[in-house]
Amino acid sequence: TIPHDQGCVLDENKKPVPGLYVSGWLKRGPVGIIDSTLRDSVDTFRIIKHHMECDMLPEKTTSVLKEGASCSLGQKA
Repeated sequence: TIPHDQGCVLDENKKPVPGLYVSGWLKRGPVGIIDSTLRDSVDTFRIIKHHMECDMLPEKTTSVLKEGASCSLGQKA
């Protein structure tokens, strides 16, 4: 499993990293049934929603590829 607090991933200093989340097996290991995984997802969503409402998410750092630029998978944009 990945260290987390209510689904928000923790860094090496055990501090939450808003914008990085886990759910399901990554959150609690390979146990349970679909219902358990669904509940994990709902719990993780609650922390994402809280981070959004409190403006805690980091700025978007991705950009759109320019025409003809190569993607990481070797495909053309």
